[in-house]
Amino acid sequence: IKQSREKYANPRSQVETEIRAAVQDWQPQTQVPFHRIPAQVPQRPKPMQQRIEKDVNQVYGVIGYNFAGYQNDEQALALDMASSLLGGGRSSRLYTRLYVQENLVQSIGCCIWPQEQRGAFGVDYVCPAENTAKVQQIIREELRRFIADPWDKGELEKAQTNAIAQFEMGLETANDVAKALGEAWVYQRLSHLQRYTDDITAMTETRIRKALAESVVTASEVLVEVWPKTHSR
Repeated sequence: IKQSREKYANPRSQVETEIRAAVQDWQPQTQVPFHRIPAQVPQRPKPMQQRIEKDVNQVYGVIGYNFAGYQNDEQALALDMASSLLGGGRSSRLYTRLYVQENLVQSIGCCIWPQEQRGAFGVDYVCPAENTAKVQQIIREELRRFIADPWDKGELEKAQTNAIAQFEMGLETANDVAKALGEAWVYQRLSHLQRYTDDITAMTETRIRKALAESVVTASEVLVEVWPKTHSR
């Protein structure tokens, strides 16, 4: 213990010394090749499924779809709005259908994870094992309805208001602002950060439908579930 205390009495300088020693022979590469992948997401021949067994009491699942990420800014923004409308809170479609009306899930939500050249749009759920087939059926059904059927009056406006409010709340502290600026700088998207509220306000139902229709393709679906170890299907 005494030796450890002496070694790490000044942890910052000790860590810096060890890092410098570890990388002293590294040579900088001035021309690192950057391979940009096509913006068009390739389609798989069939959906992918993965089941994992863990020490859990319920099933934790996600149904996900690929999209072009920040290579297609308009699509990413529209999918962000679709995520809010479908699974962003207690007034969202999936929460209303699966939690309130059908009482099939413990929790339900949507998420979007855009990166520089690819992204993922997903629906995540927690439910009893015996409800999984019905939950998956309803999720896919609601995605199809969202694309094809008329929306309720005021549905988009409410989602726009919520999105702008969450964006502004996420910039309340200096740390929040620094994090947002840092991420925007890494992805070279500072202008997107500046015009976010205007872009959300200008979003239309047609653009959101189109973005989801392009991404939610059956062949590109990925289903991952964590199941209780002792449960047999």
